[in-house]
Amino acid sequence: MFARLKLTSNTMQKHVLSKRLKWSVVLPIFLVALLSTGCEPERPVTYENRAAMPLKLTLNKYDLVTLKPGESRQFSTRPSLGPQRVRAFDLEGNLKFDHVYTWEDLKAASFRVVIE
Repeated sequence: MFARLKLTSNTMQKHVLSKRLKWSVVLPIFLVALLSTGCEPERPVTYENRAAMPLKLTLNKYDLVTLKPGESRQFSTRPSLGPQRVRAFDLEGNLKFDHVYTWEDLKAASFRVVIE
C-alpha cells in the first residue's frame, strides 16, 4: 500500500514538474514574440474640421463624431488596429473626405488628421 502511494506521489511530482517546465519555456517565448511585434502604446489622434460646414466622421465604417467647422476632437488608436479609413460626410450624406491612414502615415502627420 505504501509503495503504491509513493509511486502516485512520484508520478504527481513529475507531472507538476513537467507543467512548470512547460510554462517556464512557453511564457518567455510568448513575451519575446509579443514585444517583438512593435507594441507601440495607444496614441491620441486629433481630427480637425477645417471645412466651412459640419462634417460627420466615420472610422472604418463606424460613426465617430460630428464636427462643427473649426472644431477638433481626439480619439485613441494603436498600431495593432491596422490601416484606418477616415471618411467625412456633410449632413446630407455627401462624401467630402476619404483617406486610409497607416500607423506610419499618422506618425508622419504628428497624429493629426486635418479635413479641409
